[in-house]
Order: sequence, then C-alpha cells, then structure tokens
Amino acid sequence: MELFDMKARAEEELRGSSLGWTIVRASAFMETWLALIGEPLRSTGRTRVFGRARNPINFVSARDVAGVVVDAVVGPQHRRTVIEVGGPEDLSLLDIAERFKAATGAGGKVSRIPRPAMRMMSVLMRPFNPVLALHAASGVVMDTRSMTFDALASKTALTRRGETRISEVIRRLYVEVPVAAAHQTA
Repeated sequence: MELFDMKARAEEELRGSSLGWTIVRASAFMETWLALIGEPLRSTGRTRVFGRARNPINFVSARDVAGVVVDAVVGPQHRRTVIEVGGPEDLSLLDIAERFKAATGAGGKVSRIPRPAMRMMSVLMRPFNPVLALHAASGVVMDTRSMTFDALASKTALTRRGETRISEVIRRLYVEVPVAAAHQTA
C-alpha cells in the first residue's frame, strides 16, 4: 500500500537523523472508519464499503493511541523505540456498519464496490483523480490482506493493545453526544 511505503520512508529518514525519536504505529482509527461508514448511514441511509468487506481489520481508538503517545513523550525509556498500537478487536467493514446500525438505531443499506472495479479504478483513475485511485488501491489491500493486529505488529517493536471497544466509541460519538446536545438546547 502506497501509504505504508510513504510512512516507512519517513521512519527511515527519522532514524537516520540526529533527532531523539519514538515511532508510534497505530492500526486503523475507529473514529475515522465510523465517520466513513456510519455517518452516511445516519445522514443518507446508505453507505459503501470495499470489496466483500469481510476481511478482519484491527481498529484502535484515537484516545488509546493518544495515551501511548503521552507515555512515549514523557518516558525517556521509549527513545529510539518503535511502539505498535492496536485495538482490542478485529472487525470487518460490514461489522462496523452493523454495529453502528445496532447502537444508533440507524437503518440503511450497505452497498459494496466490487474488488475488480476497485482494481480498475486504481489504475484508470490515476491520471485524473490520483486520490481516488489511491483509495481504490487501499480498498483492495484492506479487502485481501491480513490486517489483524498480530499480523501488523512487528517482532522487533514494543506492542500495546488499547482497551476501548468500538461499541464504546459509537456510544460516545453518536449516541450520548447528540442526546446531551439536545438537552443543552432545550
């Protein structure tokens, strides 16, 4: 995946510099994927996912990653160290949609972009819309490669597993906040 290649090059530059460094590698952020999959369900009643959307992917809460970053900044023992951060559960994109619908009461339809279409888009769209081409290529990777935390974690890095489950993030961002906001305006 091109994004992973860019991150690897940035890490190599950092390691070769004279700076004191700690690299924190996180799996996919729950909050980002809930926004991409859940918010359209709530606002339009429809959302799209990549390919079969059944491949297990590790998702971590941004709050859990922030805690690791704080520990890395204040803890000199983490200098010149790589820390892999994952979440407590591996979920497919369809799992995210179903959990979002169950927790929020949102209805709606989940449609899929077929994998062959994503492969074609990743090539044909490159000259016209390189960002869309990258998204399509990333979708193929997410639908075909192991993206569980154990598969992502390096054998040479420290590992941390966050404790926040996706149901907690859905509740915090999409259930409790709207209710609290409604009470404030009443």
